[in-house]
Amino acid sequence: MAENTLATHNTGLTAFSNFRRNKGFDALWPPPVNHVIDFIASLSLHDYSFATARSYVAAISYYCKLHVQTDPTNKFVVSKLLEGMRRLNKTRDKRLPITATLLHDLMSNLTPVCSSAFEAAMFRAAFSVAFHAFLRIGELTNTKTTVSLHIDDVQMESHRVILRIAQSKTDQYGKGTKIILNATCKSTCPVLSMKSYLQLRPNFPGAAFCHFDGRPLTRYQFSAVLKKVLAILGYPPNRYTSHSFRIGAATYAASIGLDDNTIKTAERKFIWIVGSSIVRNAAARARGQPGGLSLGLQEKGVDIWWQGYGGLTLQSALKKIKYLTKFGNYPDFIILHCGANDLGQTPIHEIMMHMNRLFEFLKENFPRCKIAWSELLPRIVWKHSQKNSAMNRGRYRINRAGFSKARECGGFRIKHPEFKNRKLLASDGVHLSQVGNDIFLRNIQSAIVTAL
Repeated sequence: MAENTLATHNTGLTAFSNFRRNKGFDALWPPPVNHVIDFIASLSLHDYSFATARSYVAAISYYCKLHVQTDPTNKFVVSKLLEGMRRLNKTRDKRLPITATLLHDLMSNLTPVCSSAFEAAMFRAAFSVAFHAFLRIGELTNTKTTVSLHIDDVQMESHRVILRIAQSKTDQYGKGTKIILNATCKSTCPVLSMKSYLQLRPNFPGAAFCHFDGRPLTRYQFSAVLKKVLAILGYPPNRYTSHSFRIGAATYAASIGLDDNTIKTAERKFIWIVGSSIVRNAAARARGQPGGLSLGLQEKGVDIWWQGYGGLTLQSALKKIKYLTKFGNYPDFIILHCGANDLGQTPIHEIMMHMNRLFEFLKENFPRCKIAWSELLPRIVWKHSQKNSAMNRGRYRINRAGFSKARECGGFRIKHPEFKNRKLLASDGVHLSQVGNDIFLRNIQSAIVTAL
């Protein structure tokens, strides 16, 4: 499992342990379900986001499975509490952007809050790079077990600095991303600030941003210094976070006339579409369309990875996704369209068991990813049965269960109501006609746009 996923699990387990200790609960493992219920209620009362609560509950689940213990988070009441929290948690983002002017003020007022000239130079460089490179805090700072930006990943040239981001939220399998920052004529120039910092930095291996004794800069230290300088300048510290640099960078880029596509390459969304031959044929159809495999969403920063396989079942989908994790960018969305091939050859209770295992894997390994369930389509011909009415009842059950599981992960359902019209099927009574493929692609595209 990716390092940052483990970090999320550790944070969730620590929060749960602290909660139980403060409540005077016994530190039993596996924990009773009422401990988990009270924990979720406490998170909601303290205004934690649904995404945070879900990741913390996933951490409890992961720990129980890792130690072959009964998982209390599988209980119906837990999923319903999380669902209720998701519905109540629709608040607008209150974080303010760090503008170019505010960045200048921050970098000019670090001396009063830093213990030395070296520390001030380090934070000037960190603030400038965070802004100009659109970096997430996890790509810049370090944890106890991981180094995000290594000194060997920084290449200084006369008029530019080249960064190699080895791993990020959207690249959890370490393909790496190269970012080039050019010199500017402003006081916040990232090249100038990095040169000034690196001239003072001791020759330590490891983290690019480190203290004079070699200890790496942490997320907490970055945020703490940011809030201290904001307070000195008279800004409300609680309205700004480390992510405000990234928000401000995108705002500034738009204000100086950069097109949306250029800006959104720093905010790309990776989408996996995994399914049966319906998905395979849709991808082939999309390839020949003007919008291509990205369904015309390239300018919105969307990359779609089509993975369609003939005869794919829910059980084989799990194996396939485990294999795909070795190669694909970490997805922001996974769209599933499979299960019809299970009908008639696998008992319905086993189909549900395979579905549960699939979604458990997705929840544990992609905790920040939204899962969408693309509804299975009606057929005229079913490979493993001639009882169409029975097959359609099974299809309805799978669709209900798939949507329910996706919703538990903060996801959604993609409906295809048009396919009640049998003329949209191909001559084999299973696959889609060209018009049917076009409608299927339109439904997928519309769902992605709505989700974004």
